[in-house]
Amino acid sequence: MPRYIDADALLKRSSNNALLDAELCGWNDFVDIIGDAPTLDLVPRPVICGECKYAKKYQKVYLMCLNPDKQCGFVNNDFYCANGKRKEQK
Repeated sequence: MPRYIDADALLKRSSNNALLDAELCGWNDFVDIIGDAPTLDLVPRPVICGECKYAKKYQKVYLMCLNPDKQCGFVNNDFYCANGKRKEQK
């Protein structure tokens, strides 16, 4: 299982001596890799009705929720619920 770290906290926690030692040992690239690593968004974004596989257009204007677990009826495009499932990418 991957472990996600706070790279800023790691670099801040490292003393200047530790960073100097890393540079002397040839770890300068390693320090740069940590600093340049992409940030992960670990909080899932809710599925809005306009992106949900259960939402079907009704008369080209309205969205109707057809989720069997949640009988919402007509919904707004930007509404969301806990039972939404994102449409498959084409």
